[in-house]
Amino acid sequence: MNSAMGVTFVIATHNMEVASIGSRIIYLRGGRVMSESDLVRIKEEFSKLRVDKTAVIKSYLRILDLEERRLRRLGQDLSEVERKRDLINSFIGST
Repeated sequence: MNSAMGVTFVIATHNMEVASIGSRIIYLRGGRVMSESDLVRIKEEFSKLRVDKTAVIKSYLRILDLEERRLRRLGQDLSEVERKRDLINSFIGST
C-alpha cells in the first residue's frame, strides 16, 4: 500500500491573498469555469496585485496546522507537514 497519499484542499474565496497560496486557481463566473484565454488574462491581472506576503504565509501556516492535527488524529506520518513548515521558515528567514 502506498503511504504517500496527496492531500487536496479546495478553497472557495474572493480573497486574492488566500487564493495565491494555491498551486492552481480556477476562476468561476456565473457558476461556470472561465475559458483558458480568460484565465491567462486573470493571471496577468492577479500578478499586478500587491499581495501581503505575511498574510499569505500566516494563512498557509494555519492550513498546515489543520493538516497536522488531522494527521495526528489518524496516527499518520507528519514528515511532509514538517518539511513544508521548514520551507516556510527558511523562506521567512531569507526575506
